[in-house]
Amino acid sequence: MKLFFALSKDNLKMAKAEVLSLTNAKKYSLTENFLILDGDAESVKGRLAYTHKYHHLLFKCGKGDFEKKFSSYPWQKVYKNNFCLRMHSPDYSEKGMAGYIWDAVRKPKVDLENPETMIECFFPENRAFCCRMIEKPEKKFDERKTQNRPSPHPTSLHPKLARAMVNLSGARKGEEIFDPMCGSGGILIEAGLIGLKAKGADIDGEMVERAKANLNFFGIRKCSVKEKDALKMGKEKYVVTDLPYGKNTKKVDVLKLYDSFLNLLKRSLGKRAVIGFPDFVDYKKLIKKNRLKILNEFDYYLHKSLSKKIVVIF
Repeated sequence: MKLFFALSKDNLKMAKAEVLSLTNAKKYSLTENFLILDGDAESVKGRLAYTHKYHHLLFKCGKGDFEKKFSSYPWQKVYKNNFCLRMHSPDYSEKGMAGYIWDAVRKPKVDLENPETMIECFFPENRAFCCRMIEKPEKKFDERKTQNRPSPHPTSLHPKLARAMVNLSGARKGEEIFDPMCGSGGILIEAGLIGLKAKGADIDGEMVERAKANLNFFGIRKCSVKEKDALKMGKEKYVVTDLPYGKNTKKVDVLKLYDSFLNLLKRSLGKRAVIGFPDFVDYKKLIKKNRLKILNEFDYYLHKSLSKKIVVIF
């Protein structure tokens, strides 16, 4: 069955890539911020950062044919216990359209608060998409921001971005991601919360202790963090990391670190890496120099003096 994703417009390119990385869909269509593809809903369950909600697509048509198709749809096939209908267009009465479902099912019951059968209809570009909602991902990222952790650190990524970076790796539940410069553990936390094995390292022993405290706070047990130089990394299938930077770090030292790390990554990477670069670095030159390839890249605005480039490498 086709899946229908209502993507966040905050970073539409990243939202689309996040879904495609997890579903491995080769064919898809994008209409405004709505992504449609054939895929397995289990592959994205509980994972997505930049998706508002996703659905099974029941049918699509031109807007002019919508009411006819809606009224004749076999609603009993998708109805379970109770329902709610949301029409994302002022051209249709929700109460009036819900009557078609009411008349088509046995023992109809409406539940506006917590329906088991949530039907939503969207109308982008004069088209109509009728869907049954599968999941509306919980948005608790702000609750995990660095200031809400037992051992905070100001350089930690926003949890929403950290989650998206983990997803862009394409790692599946039960697989392991490695963050060789894990800092206080933001990426590891998001990986652990979605059922991945989280392995991290940092050259700074204080950061290692921060990461351990934070992982423990969120109840993440399938994890390990060691004090180790990133330039001594062994073979890893998936690498997800945010490269360090800072006012107290000389730019030439940063570039040397990045160059050495990418050189090692060329020899160590099994499948895919997702790397966060500060925007003042010519990351394309460094990646090309070390004979790696860019699969995708995204802009992420931090504040007026700094943006990030999130780069997917293979």
